[in-house]
Amino acid sequence: MVIRYKTMFLSTLLALSIGSLGARNPEGSCRSPLESLSTAEKIVVTGSMGTVNAIMGTPFQHMKNALQNGYPRPELKHLWRGTGLNIIRSTPSTLPEVLIMGNADRIIKQFQLPIACDTQKAGLAFAASTPGTVLNTLAEQLVMRKKNGNTCYSIIKDTLKNHSPMVFFRGFTPKLLRDGTGSCAYWYAAPKLKELYKERGLGEPLATIGAGLSVAIPSSILTHPFDTTSTAMANDLGKKTYRHTLQTIRDYTRLHGFAGLFRGVTPRTVSAAIRIPTLIGIQDFLTSTMNNQKNKAKSL
Repeated sequence: MVIRYKTMFLSTLLALSIGSLGARNPEGSCRSPLESLSTAEKIVVTGSMGTVNAIMGTPFQHMKNALQNGYPRPELKHLWRGTGLNIIRSTPSTLPEVLIMGNADRIIKQFQLPIACDTQKAGLAFAASTPGTVLNTLAEQLVMRKKNGNTCYSIIKDTLKNHSPMVFFRGFTPKLLRDGTGSCAYWYAAPKLKELYKERGLGEPLATIGAGLSVAIPSSILTHPFDTTSTAMANDLGKKTYRHTLQTIRDYTRLHGFAGLFRGVTPRTVSAAIRIPTLIGIQDFLTSTMNNQKNKAKSL
């Protein structure tokens, strides 16, 4: 299925722009512990992270959507509707990021750009979020519409009666800006902050929590207007009010005020503050365990 090529071009252009801002003449290696894992091991790490992320994040996703759309607060028993769908899409949507960032040093050496490797990692992280954003856009549309026990099949069938399949990807551009920024925060900023906190004397658990909170809270708040814009576009399948990203931001702000762009920011920020440190901890634990097992096997 074709997703707007101009948006794909924009994401690549932004990634290259981010990657061109660093210091010149990089030295040494950008290799991270994740890059020592095989592809199969990376898939295991991704699946574990994605499952936990879906279970922890789905209730907050429903609360955020209710606030953004003006719906009544969901009942407790309905907060986990769509968790199965989120689990199914979590691994394939996150895997491109893991595979790209898990081979970042090899990619950087291949292109041999005169730019600091850490800065190139930020560009790679943004670009790596693009495939996952395609799946996230579809999945979040379906989860948002799961009410009264309806199934994904019935949602798709009913929607396609009046609209083309492309409506399921409404809001892709602002969602890419949201996910790309979050990817940079997770893959670029969090590891650097964790090492900084460890150098300051914090132990592994506290450094993980500190790094996770340091990137989760500000990135959630800063990118929330993009999330609200994407939700508004997703709710207007016929493009009666919101046609494209810039027009949506302009008209939504006129109607609801600037503060309206931050509707639902609290559950989304709380969700990120819980999930991101947990995901960093899971990733680091599994990566360290698998690498230690490899080293032990080699020493025998």
